[in-house]
Order: sequence, then structure tokens, then C-alpha cells
Amino acid sequence: MGDWYYRDGFVVSGDYSGLSVYRQDNFSFVIVSNDENGKIKINSIFATNFTTKEEISKDTVDHYEEVSCVKTDANPNAIAEGLFWAGPLGGLLGAAMSKSESYDLAIYFKDGKKSLIRINNSHAYQDIKRVLFKL
Repeated sequence: MGDWYYRDGFVVSGDYSGLSVYRQDNFSFVIVSNDENGKIKINSIFATNFTTKEEISKDTVDHYEEVSCVKTDANPNAIAEGLFWAGPLGGLLGAAMSKSESYDLAIYFKDGKKSLIRINNSHAYQDIKRVLFKL
């Protein structure tokens, strides 16, 4: 079947700017770009063409710095609109959909390249920090 990848962020600036950050089932992370040469299965049965540009691991990263964390709570307007259109369940969905979080990390690769990456959820953020942790 192959490995599964999940888009958990993107490169905001620096080297690899604009490319996506994916997490593999084994919690490894890679920076990928659209290309006809490689294939990664993206949450579906059908393979999507991507090429790995850089692995994010202890082997490739010299160090990282936590830059920022942004979390927003449920928007009361989204809750009210959900309640109006779909009842109590709609209110819950409106609340869940209006919450967001993002984490920015500056990644310094051993080859001298640097990237500011934005991770879109707390689970992936904790996983990438665990992958990069060094004693």
C-alpha cells in the first residue's frame, strides 16, 4: 500500500518558501513540492505526485527556534450562526470550525539552509518537536 502523508503545515519564508510540510505515519516530517518524479499517498487511495525536497529530522536539522504560537477561541458569531441554521449541533460545529491554532518554527538545516515553517495543529507541533529533540 505505501506510507501515508498528512499536510500539517507549510514553509512561510526562507529556503523552500511556499512548499508544504507533511507528516508521515511514522511521525517523520518532510518538505515536499509538486513534481512528476515522486509519489506520496495523501489521505486517499490514489497517489498524488510530490517530490521530497528536504527531510526534517535530527540527521538534517542543526537546531530550531520556537518563533510564535497563535491560538484563537471559538467565534461567538460562528456559534450563533450555526445555532440559527442547524440547531445545537450546528452551534457545536460552528464553534469547532472557528477555532484555530498555528505554531511557527525557525528550522536551521545542517547544510546551511533556513526555513520558517508554520505547523497547523498542536499534535503535529508536539510531534515535530519530539522528532527534533536532542540531548
